[in-house]
Amino acid sequence: MLDVALGENCRFAYSRDWELLFAAQNVLTGEPVHKLCSQVFGGEALEAWRRQYPFLFEVHGELAELSPFWYWEPLLRYVPRPFTLDGYEAFLLELPREDLIHDALSLDFHPELDRTQVTTALTEDGAAAALLAAVDPKGQLRFLPFQAFLRQTDRLLRELFTLARAMDTPAFAAALDGAAPQVQAELKAAREGLANQDPLAYSQQRMGKTFGNRGPYTDFYFFPSLFLPVRACRFFRPAPWARDQILFLSLRPAAGNPKTTVQQLKALADETRFRILSLLAQGPAQRGLDIAKTLHLAPSTVSHHMEQLRQAGLVHEEQLKDGKYYSLSRNGMQELLEALHKTFQNR
Repeated sequence: MLDVALGENCRFAYSRDWELLFAAQNVLTGEPVHKLCSQVFGGEALEAWRRQYPFLFEVHGELAELSPFWYWEPLLRYVPRPFTLDGYEAFLLELPREDLIHDALSLDFHPELDRTQVTTALTEDGAAAALLAAVDPKGQLRFLPFQAFLRQTDRLLRELFTLARAMDTPAFAAALDGAAPQVQAELKAAREGLANQDPLAYSQQRMGKTFGNRGPYTDFYFFPSLFLPVRACRFFRPAPWARDQILFLSLRPAAGNPKTTVQQLKALADETRFRILSLLAQGPAQRGLDIAKTLHLAPSTVSHHMEQLRQAGLVHEEQLKDGKYYSLSRNGMQELLEALHKTFQNR
């Protein structure tokens, strides 16, 4: 465990234990972003784990469509304690079910829902269905896996952490040893970045976006990860509960993908979407309604185009209490430009 203070209110840490959890998450969701687990553990091991934990794979796989980091969301209640698998598992199992579900489903962003509705959903199917409809209006998650998440949470957590521990193999240890120089490079980058910027500005730079929710936060945590299934992931709570911000950053270099480049070019090849991106490039995150007003568009039109831009990785979407906020994905745009330059530069 590496744990370094980068200032009065900033810490940089790296943990073998959370790498095990991210590795488990990648396997449980079918490795949608990178195939590092297949490379490290091999296909036979992954298949054996699928056969051993069918309940975990089915429920987590479904829940990931709605809340891929559901068991990470309560981490804000856990820091600043040192992160260990045993400690975090015990913490989650001891956490009142209402609190865990509240965090897992990001109910801070659903002021229309209160704790009583969550408590009732733990025992009554009608209340569970109503809760699912409120947090999943697009119908991504089936009722039975959601019901299993509500009522068999302890089993889900125990199987998750058991799987994570089973992944602590010599091959896993070798992968982490190989990433040690990248961890040190990330630490150096954090020191240099925080010497010239405040922690929030540095966080925005690393994520390549402008945050809609800006705290104010009192403490910042920067955590690199080799097995993280996304480029970066931020955990926070909206005001007035905002206190800490946790930012996980991938140690893997961005992988060029011709299909992604083509999708992004298709997204750009529309005058309305180009105008939206140009607007977002000029300043802070904006609500869809504000974008519609500025560009004289119908809100439904903006919503339609935003979905395509989000799927192409060109915009970030952030839920706040008064609506969804959108910002330009500067990392996504930079990766597109680099892909075009690499493909078409003079040789």
